[in-house]
Amino acid sequence: MAENSCREPLGRTQTAARGPSIDTSADKSNDSTIIATAHWFRAVGNNRTGSARICECPFKGEISVTASGEDHLGVLETIAFYSGYAGQLNAPMMIKVFMPDAVLTGVAPTMGLPDPIVGAEAIRDFFVPTFEALESLQQISNPYDIRIDGDTATARTVVTEFAKLKNGPLLMMMGEYHENLVRTPHGWRFKRRELVVKRLTSLSELPLGIGGPA
Repeated sequence: MAENSCREPLGRTQTAARGPSIDTSADKSNDSTIIATAHWFRAVGNNRTGSARICECPFKGEISVTASGEDHLGVLETIAFYSGYAGQLNAPMMIKVFMPDAVLTGVAPTMGLPDPIVGAEAIRDFFVPTFEALESLQQISNPYDIRIDGDTATARTVVTEFAKLKNGPLLMMMGEYHENLVRTPHGWRFKRRELVVKRLTSLSELPLGIGGPA
């Protein structure tokens, strides 16, 4: 039978770098619930400092948590920031979560363009005309397997994206991002982000012409 008893704190206690998009200064709660590494765990402690106790829940398997829950929340916020501003078709805001020398790979080949894209400015310049060709975009991101190691982090994010072309069909992409992030004074930032596409299709090809031109 799986155990529910709390373990001693894992990793170190430190002030975490928060993500860029969520202001939690008014949050008085001392508890936060987090999902990481495809396991459930509860980080119980002070959100302000990232101090936490890790409690194993009834999911069998290793819990690979090496730092505070606050660090994990910061990484989650960075990923959410990217997806949110992608949905607003706002490239200048979206690239704020990239390091100046960041690498984005796997996205350009879906449009038949050279890969990788190197540098935050180049990433912005890639997305500005890309977004101009779209009527709307919706990205659904589900991060998992977040691992913190000091001032660096890795994560994987399952993503489903719907993009409606101007005067064109609705496209659907299913894939996964493999991410490398670094801690900065302003929060976690992408150092490298790789998109692994599993399926890319026009929904107008489905029965009833879902997503086709009106």
